[in-house]
Amino acid sequence: MDETTPLLPGEDGGDGGGGGSQQRGPRCASFFQARRPRTIYFLLSLMVFGLSFSGSLGDVPVTRLIEDNLCQRYYAARLDGATRHNKIDESLCKSDEIQSQLAYLNGLLPMIEAVVGLFVALPYGLKSGINGVFRKGRKPVLWLSLAGIFVSGLWIAVVLALGQRISIYIILISPVFAVVGGGSTVLVSAIYSVVADVVCEADRVSAFLTVSLGSLVGNLFGPLTASSLMRTSSPWTPIALSLLILLLAMGVIGFIPETLPALKQEEEWSVSRDDSLYGTVNSYVWEFKDQIKEAIGMIRQPSLSLILFAFLCPSPVGIATSALFIQYVSKRFDWSMAAAGYLLSVRSMVNVFVVLLVIPGLSKLLVSGVVVKGFSAGEKDRILAQASAFSLAAGFLLLAGTTMPIVISGLIIKTLGAGLPSLCRSLAAYHTSAENTSKLQTVIGITETMGLLVAAPGLAWMFSIGMKLGGVWMGLPCPPSPVAAMTTAHRPTFDPARGKEALRGPAYHQRLQPAHTQLKFRKAGQGGDADDEPSRDLAAELLAAEAVHFSKKKGAPVPGDEDDDQENVSVAAEKRPLPPAGDGEEDYEAKRRRILEETRDIDADDSSEEDDEDSDDESEDDEDAELQRELERVRREREEKKKREKEQKRKRKRARETLHWGTRFSISRITR
Repeated sequence: MDETTPLLPGEDGGDGGGGGSQQRGPRCASFFQARRPRTIYFLLSLMVFGLSFSGSLGDVPVTRLIEDNLCQRYYAARLDGATRHNKIDESLCKSDEIQSQLAYLNGLLPMIEAVVGLFVALPYGLKSGINGVFRKGRKPVLWLSLAGIFVSGLWIAVVLALGQRISIYIILISPVFAVVGGGSTVLVSAIYSVVADVVCEADRVSAFLTVSLGSLVGNLFGPLTASSLMRTSSPWTPIALSLLILLLAMGVIGFIPETLPALKQEEEWSVSRDDSLYGTVNSYVWEFKDQIKEAIGMIRQPSLSLILFAFLCPSPVGIATSALFIQYVSKRFDWSMAAAGYLLSVRSMVNVFVVLLVIPGLSKLLVSGVVVKGFSAGEKDRILAQASAFSLAAGFLLLAGTTMPIVISGLIIKTLGAGLPSLCRSLAAYHTSAENTSKLQTVIGITETMGLLVAAPGLAWMFSIGMKLGGVWMGLPCPPSPVAAMTTAHRPTFDPARGKEALRGPAYHQRLQPAHTQLKFRKAGQGGDADDEPSRDLAAELLAAEAVHFSKKKGAPVPGDEDDDQENVSVAAEKRPLPPAGDGEEDYEAKRRRILEETRDIDADDSSEEDDEDSDDESEDDEDAELQRELERVRREREEKKKREKEQKRKRKRARETLHWGTRFSISRITR
């Protein structure tokens, strides 16, 4: 799913005109609602910051309260309830049994959340779902999604507040509240759709960068604030603040107008009006079958299947560096969870550095060819994906270290590979045609969900085994986490990349291509100047010139050309030659006449030749000047075309990279 993909099929997120460049305002707005597109996506960025800050603010204290609940039950069962109302020190809660239950509980929660989200988000992604649920626009989707997230977090807080009165495992019901609005997946899609509705294509890159920046900043300051409040007061302070900030983020929606055009709503409502239960379920089943068939056809490609295998990595990597990582550091190095929470801020800080500076800078460096030869976009993404995979592998190996400096260095090195999912999405796009991009995103989402279903309980089991073995084996969940990512360490194709980028390149109609790129000259028989200058027989001219030369040398009559010298011959025939002198010498007058006639012919030939040469030189100069002007015009047109293509390519590249590097600001629920 990219920034142009609508929340639901049938919505283009634009003005219906195929992604024009005109800026579209909201359909209507109250006096207190924003009207300018820039103000609207700034409010969305503020809302995303609140959601990210709220989610990361509650991760560490919720984990600590769950641990305390399990600890109370553990000692109450062994001391006959003597500690039921007494506070137990956190250092006494690091036994293997308590930590094993905590690991399984933190593993089951995201697994159930993924299963519920997979089935709940499906109706929101089908055409038939929108016709029966949402006909009012984007804002109902935002309201209901945030309401479901808030109720889910409130449920966890209530269960933890009741303490020993009810079972702690009741918090596993919290993901069920995602049915209210589809959960975080639908919420992210709705936010992207609102931005696409109001922002023109030229400003879409900066708009999504602003929204992504809100998520990055929220994840940076959330754990830092939570750890500080836990050390100064209690875990309940950041939890209460988290719920309050979530309500404030919901209030921001009130200042955002409805952005879905009314005409488009009517068209969506008229697509299907089978409101019966059987018709709705039947449409769901058929559309789901079609998506499964298309997905199976796509993964049959060997190269694409290898890249999709790498998408099993993000889920275990995310789990291993969030709640499980806090638990691992607290257990192995005897740190309090409040102190371990500061490490999450270090991770977020490095993540901001990687997303905003490292990956864009390396991308420009590899494409420009300043240091190494210029790579194509596909080769550049492959090289960066390989580097990210190696960084993940090396970082997780260091996370299993025996000292805290080694673990912190491993966390930093591991975070340098945070761009692997986005890079793999780009690589997968090169193996898919443009019309199958949305289908590819669906397959990727299913693959990531499958990875989460396996990774959540699997890493919890490995952590439990590591605690039983003790020593270095406590870092057992760390090395297997990036195994799937290492599939990108080789060239992700069984066949040399021939014409792969042509699928993603710009397509131009034949009429838009330059038709005349070379100058053409007329030939003999085509009219114009070509017919005025007949071809010359150079051999005949050379023989005639030699004959004239030898005739003049011998004093014999000069053989003239029948066409050019006919007049001179007739004039010479009319003149009677003078009789020779009596003493055998040529008469002076006759000699003078003969010399004048000979020199006259020579002068006439020289003048005609000079005129011909001058005219030829002038014509050649004119032709050369015209040729140079035409070549200059063609060169100028080509340069302008290259500039236009380069600018268009740069805009598309910026839009794609912003989507790739934009953090999937996981609206991490307060459950972690």
